[in-house]
Amino acid sequence: MVFLDKTKREERLHSYAVFSTLFFDLPDETFVDMLKSISMDDLKGSEGSALLVHYVDSIKEQNTASVLQDLRVDRTHLLLGAVGNYMPAPFESAYLNLPVQQVLMELHALYRQEGYGFARTKSEQADHIAKELGYMQMFCEREIEEDDEDTLVCMREKEKCFFQDHLGRWAYLFARDLLGHAQTDFYRSVALMLQEFLDSEMELLNQ
Repeated sequence: MVFLDKTKREERLHSYAVFSTLFFDLPDETFVDMLKSISMDDLKGSEGSALLVHYVDSIKEQNTASVLQDLRVDRTHLLLGAVGNYMPAPFESAYLNLPVQQVLMELHALYRQEGYGFARTKSEQADHIAKELGYMQMFCEREIEEDDEDTLVCMREKEKCFFQDHLGRWAYLFARDLLGHAQTDFYRSVALMLQEFLDSEMELLNQ
């Protein structure tokens, strides 16, 4: 197992937190203003981040309300099962064609065991993409505060099991569909960056 330094742990936590938030929270004017303030220095050089930089450059002079409307329409199309959208709803059970109750029972047991509570997603079922990302985020938060190597090994093993048994089995498919169905370069960039992040997570968790 590779032990990450604090900076790497914080970067990993930030990534899970950002993706979880993006797939749960509705964009607002503050979010658009934040996007407009992004610079290339804030992003690593990857295909996804390059597309995000391109998108940010394209909206800097646009009216915030117009940008927000485009993002909300695209998000609804992608994540809320809008009419005419052939992308499955963002749930593990939907993507893996598994009985909903079976998946929910497994996840509820895991969440209870780890004391995982994600207040923002109480309205979402346990296998929603935001909730599963948030579960991994919880472990990243704990890793930052933990120095005992045996405890860290135990945490990482739990993360690996969850990634193999749940999130990693369908998040790639979700990212692929997100990329294929997105109407804005923003959500296309999110899809690419999610794919890149999942690749890095698989590599880390298999070490």
